[in-house]
Amino acid sequence: TVAGGVSGFANGIGTVARFQNPAGVAVSPGGLTVVVADEFNHRIRLVDLRDQRVTTLAGSSQGFRNGLGATVKFNNPVAVAYFSGGAILVGDKGNSLLRYIDAA
Repeated sequence: TVAGGVSGFANGIGTVARFQNPAGVAVSPGGLTVVVADEFNHRIRLVDLRDQRVTTLAGSSQGFRNGLGATVKFNNPVAVAYFSGGAILVGDKGNSLLRYIDAA
């Protein structure tokens, strides 16, 4: 287990972290970070593979809003992919959108 184990929401290290249906994952080009579409928490999460630390990159509650960090709202993000320059593409299922996060 890299991270998680019990359903819910919590940032933290390893099994202290909580996800609620981690639906999509992608490994960064450098191989040190995994981005996770945490579907039912409506967040995009990062897992640092060096120490298994889970943090929230974007998202808060269900809905639609562009912005930064916790001001962003997703509606069931289910897919993620790394894009050129460190950006992340998100399949925002409930909003029927392909969203872009400038993570650089």
